[in-house]
Amino acid sequence: HGYQITQQRWPLGGSGTLRVKRGVGTAEGRHQQKKKGNKKNKKKDKQDKEGNNSDEGSYFDVGIDRVQVEIDTAKTTTVTNGNNNTTTSLIDLNRAGAPLIEIVFQPTIRSSSEAADAVETVRKVLKFAGTCDGRMESGNLRVDLNVSVAKILDGEEENGGGNETAPGNDDAFDPANEMYASHLPSNVGQRTEVKNLNSLRQVVASAEYEAVRQVAATEAAEGVAGSPGRETRTFDPKTQRTVRIRDKGGAVDYRFMPEPDLPPVVLNERVLDGMTLDEYLCKYLPESPDMAMKRLGVEYALDDKVAAVLTTEPEIVRMYEDTVRVAAEEIGTGGSDGKNSKEYRRIASSVSNWLCNDLFALWKAEEGNGSIVSAETSPVDASRLGSLVAAMHDNTLSTPMGKKVLSVMYNEEPSLGPREIAEFKGWRVITDMEELQKLCRDIICEKSNEKQLEQYKSGGRNVKKMSKFFLGKIMAASRGNAHPGLAAEALDHVLDEVAPDARGR
Repeated sequence: HGYQITQQRWPLGGSGTLRVKRGVGTAEGRHQQKKKGNKKNKKKDKQDKEGNNSDEGSYFDVGIDRVQVEIDTAKTTTVTNGNNNTTTSLIDLNRAGAPLIEIVFQPTIRSSSEAADAVETVRKVLKFAGTCDGRMESGNLRVDLNVSVAKILDGEEENGGGNETAPGNDDAFDPANEMYASHLPSNVGQRTEVKNLNSLRQVVASAEYEAVRQVAATEAAEGVAGSPGRETRTFDPKTQRTVRIRDKGGAVDYRFMPEPDLPPVVLNERVLDGMTLDEYLCKYLPESPDMAMKRLGVEYALDDKVAAVLTTEPEIVRMYEDTVRVAAEEIGTGGSDGKNSKEYRRIASSVSNWLCNDLFALWKAEEGNGSIVSAETSPVDASRLGSLVAAMHDNTLSTPMGKKVLSVMYNEEPSLGPREIAEFKGWRVITDMEELQKLCRDIICEKSNEKQLEQYKSGGRNVKKMSKFFLGKIMAASRGNAHPGLAAEALDHVLDEVAPDARGR
């Protein structure tokens, strides 16, 4: 293919709107989502769910001009020979003929962060729909970014000017085009298109570099030759700068012509199994990220921030729900009324903590070493993680033991369950009261602790202070295996036997 095929005048869809949450496309925004809410934030989340303190300010809308099918063309690369200053053009046919979907935004984005947020939102929607895996670094999702700048005129609102960025195609967004005039500042400059960006960081960096470059070029050209011309550029990750490729022509320069071998795509009721398009979509369209987030909040009583983290990938949603199901069934709360019980909600909360904090941390550590880990490739799957949560819920394991068992499951034992590992390692929670009381008597009667026991017997503030001392000794002697709450009860019982009058002094 020496030319590109596009639907152009008859796209699959158009005139849509994308609802975007601010911060999802930048590292700072994602960090804020993952931070554990304090009491103030939890109170705000509760108010938001009740309809108070609307969260509208954290969202913005991006207009979608069209969604169309295209067939990719070959790629040309120009190489300069430094010895004789000659150039050679190379052609790469590997991607020629590959089908793709192009989503063209209207020019309503006003900052680099908004551009990244919009791209990340599209990426999530496509992943949940099963359209692509969303791996930008592999070229499965690419961004062509259009950037232009405009002076803020007297009397013009600030959000009508500034730098404008919008992913789009080669023939849209001409400032002279009346279709887009309402979206652009009155004195917008010529746009530049930055091609084939393959990460959110590149989207942000190229948008910010272009805005600064265009402002400087416009100010330098004032009174001489007007604003900088339209051109196509590429982004250099090493220098974090954009580099000019060629001048950008208008739509007439693309020499569009009908493709005689391709019939039109007609989505009628015969093609859609006798259904209208709305009926077909309602039946077959997968759950969207926003729908999944709301459903998790309702079904599992999850905080909005936690639900947002769990819905970053569809595989994580499936892993979370499978883990909750495994844990509930192992404990015995998976019946028809299980989801409405407090115990089930506690299990759901515990699973979210272990998944979002502990397991995600192990994934991130591997990614830092160059490996890509996901819910589908994780050494610890939903079955083993669910069993681990169940083991802690029924007091077979304590939280510190659980963390050690998770590490062993992830790094050393790819097949053994948590209870098997705990038994092999000798990690078990001591819950038998007689065993705990014997351990308490042994610690209290040790000769090395005679001074502390006398202090306890003296009463007053020493009762609480020395109780903490003895409890620490008990936990250390049991290597952390003693159940903290039951150990405290056993200790109180034994101390009352040894010094019955201490608490009244």
